[in-house]
Amino acid sequence: IVDEHAHWIAGDTTLVQTGDLVDRGNASLAVLELFARLEEEAPLHGGRVVPLLGNHEWLCLSSDYRYASKHELAWLGENVPSGKASDVRPAVSRWLDNFLRLYAGGANLDVLDRVYTEEERPKLNNIIRQGADIWMDIFGSGGPYAQLLSSRRIATVEGKGKCRTLFVHAGLPESVVPKLYGTVDALNEAGGAMLKYHAAPRGAKPDAPSKDAKRIITGNDGPLWIRSWAMDRAARVCPAIETVVEESQVRRAVVGHTVQEEVTEKCHGHLTLLDVGMSDAYNPGGKPTVWECEDGQVRIVTPSGRKNFGSRHDDEL
Repeated sequence: IVDEHAHWIAGDTTLVQTGDLVDRGNASLAVLELFARLEEEAPLHGGRVVPLLGNHEWLCLSSDYRYASKHELAWLGENVPSGKASDVRPAVSRWLDNFLRLYAGGANLDVLDRVYTEEERPKLNNIIRQGADIWMDIFGSGGPYAQLLSSRRIATVEGKGKCRTLFVHAGLPESVVPKLYGTVDALNEAGGAMLKYHAAPRGAKPDAPSKDAKRIITGNDGPLWIRSWAMDRAARVCPAIETVVEESQVRRAVVGHTVQEEVTEKCHGHLTLLDVGMSDAYNPGGKPTVWECEDGQVRIVTPSGRKNFGSRHDDEL
């Protein structure tokens, strides 16, 4: 997908990321910047990058930073001394450029970690508090990362033929699509209204979103939060999942959100559970894993190579 400098090399590939780019280590902001760059680069080569909204992006937008890395908060407190939200993205971009330069040169990936001496530790909590204030500003109303995330989709349909697939962070209850919103595009329009309302500066807010739009983002049974698709028995959830797949005119749905030991199919191949907790910061020993569909063939890609991935029904019992 990218070269050693993190530049797009995947041609006309479409890359979908199913959300939760944040709260998975000490470089959430750098990861957001990296994907922002790839969103700009990919179309120059005929490709596309489609990062979806996850529940952890929404936690950041709602001033909930309990999952944010204290290391990253301390970094903000030290490296944005002005405390101004407008200074954060340039600072993060410089950090990312330095990281990629060192990575391309073969440096240890921990090389930029800040180590605090015993003499510095008494002031560390204060630095973290300063960083937390900045964090809430950059994801709050009018903040640069609130604006960056305001264009995120809730769900997307990608691919053709046997590769035509619905992607969403956690699941898409039939109470949302098709019953409440007839199509994925209508769902994204409603969810986008909620995100744009949040991202707008105070004093320049558009009309408040509807209760239904708020439910899309915040509801426990909504597309960012639902667990039943992954955790409930197939006999209970598959009829609803198959309805959503049929109404969306796709071959399958692919979701993240709920960690599995390996990529898993459910509902006779109509649902793929993709989240394997691959971030080492989140799941020590996790391995990068990609779901790929090309010319109708689904494969799973890991550091050990590619393997075909077909329907397995042992979970239907």
